[in-house]
Amino acid sequence: MGEANFYSVATTFHNKLVTKAPDGEIEEVEDTIEERFKSFKNFEVITNPPDDHHFIVSRPAFICFGVNDFEDERIKEEWEILETSLPNSIFVRAYETRMDLLRVAIVGLDGTPYSHGLFFFDVLLPNNYPAKPPLLFHRSYGLSLDINSSLQGKNRVLSCLKGMENPWNPSKSNILQMLGVIQQWMLNVKLYNKKCDEIFMLSHKAMVSTLQSPPTGFEDFVKGYFRKYSHVILMQWKVKFGNSRVEFANKCFFELLRKAFEANGSYCNHFGSGMETQGI
Repeated sequence: MGEANFYSVATTFHNKLVTKAPDGEIEEVEDTIEERFKSFKNFEVITNPPDDHHFIVSRPAFICFGVNDFEDERIKEEWEILETSLPNSIFVRAYETRMDLLRVAIVGLDGTPYSHGLFFFDVLLPNNYPAKPPLLFHRSYGLSLDINSSLQGKNRVLSCLKGMENPWNPSKSNILQMLGVIQQWMLNVKLYNKKCDEIFMLSHKAMVSTLQSPPTGFEDFVKGYFRKYSHVILMQWKVKFGNSRVEFANKCFFELLRKAFEANGSYCNHFGSGMETQGI
């Protein structure tokens, strides 16, 4: 089948939207999602928090941030640190009308079962912050991160850094360090060494759930991210399970994952062909 017939109107190829020009040539263009993904900043302050933020009703309006000058100044200082110092793998949204709230996305790092996954946290800064550490709500999408005993099961609130090697220090700790500790915890081989395959599976299942229902304010980021990394994610699945250990259920999920990426705008058909004969 020639290229002129293969692309009927528009599709995506290697994470680029491709269209057929009037002269029959195939052209790559950027669509709106890709443009917004590229412009998505690691840190940004927007006006209002999303209605689906876990801590949106945690405080009456009359005691929200904006009353205590000391708290305001401390938070603004931390905003400046986040704006200039966040790594490329962490994304934060802060809110002018609720300075006590944050929404965070952390990318799972290479070399771990969480590789290329997206992990979302809603953050609340308590009214005695920084004397008390932030509270986090992990939006699990089916993947529990047992960071400490406060986080057993799905979608649980934890008092950040409780029980970790680096406890919260009101005079020294800050939000940037807190997020770094969480990400580094996910690199701790001892925590997942015996459950590596299970965590790998759950992490990829969470990707599908995240695509289906991304957190408010991160919709274009989630879609653009999985467009960019869909081929890498599918290939790491092949590397992980491309042998006799693969069960039929894993093969079926690989096809589900591939189709989810296709529906999101990535061209992944070549990953599906010959799945059974190649052991995937």
